[in-house]
Amino acid sequence: MKQEVFNLLGSHRKWLSDNTTFKVLDDCVEINLPFLNRRNDYIQVYLVKNGNNFTISDDGETIDDLKLCGLEFNSGKRQRLLRSAIIGFRVENDDGILKVDANAEDFGFKLNRLIQAILAVNELLVLAQPVFSSDFLSKVEDWLKKNNIEFSGGRKIVGKSGLRHSFDFAIASPTNDWQQMVKLVNIPSMDIARKVAFTSVDIPQEYSASTKIVVILNDREHSNFRRFSQVLNHYGVDTVPWSMRDERFSQIKTLQSTIPKK
Repeated sequence: MKQEVFNLLGSHRKWLSDNTTFKVLDDCVEINLPFLNRRNDYIQVYLVKNGNNFTISDDGETIDDLKLCGLEFNSGKRQRLLRSAIIGFRVENDDGILKVDANAEDFGFKLNRLIQAILAVNELLVLAQPVFSSDFLSKVEDWLKKNNIEFSGGRKIVGKSGLRHSFDFAIASPTNDWQQMVKLVNIPSMDIARKVAFTSVDIPQEYSASTKIVVILNDREHSNFRRFSQVLNHYGVDTVPWSMRDERFSQIKTLQSTIPKK
């Protein structure tokens, strides 16, 4: 029995090693880990070397994603809940970036603590339930499938600034000569508008001519998104209220007609 358990643990270590990948970027190393976030995407962390030590972080993606889903940590209660989610893992919240410092000896231990903290923070989305429908991503995905629109999910682009911009869906033309990058926003705010506007101007030149950014708003009755839309339209970003998806998604519907049915 002891040998059998030893073999099982060895199999787990091999699975973890085989399914962990990394990519060397200009200023850091991007590590893809086989642990799923709330979107069922692999968790990504970023490694920066500082002399003989390392800083591992999520580059702000975990908390930023929750904000886009309508969960703002703008009250004392929510700040305390955020602190309680990560304090047990001894992970630092550096202005929205979850990070730990490590050395060669404790790297694996510290990386595991960061992963656990990211998963714990993801679970805080239940706080937004009164104002956010948690199945919005699934609704959009189902609508795309129903209309025979081919898409991929979880796309990331490194901007001219070196910052990484995340999108929920990417929809390419059949010839791959242009694409639409789709962001989902549940509660429009000027803070989110500024972030999306910056994304639109930070897109590298090789993308800017062939990429269109589209924001889908999970609008509800009495939701105020007019000013939000005006700001983004100024930067060439289309905003589509979910309730008007069939009327306003003209570009996607045009694309749909060019995609051969399977």
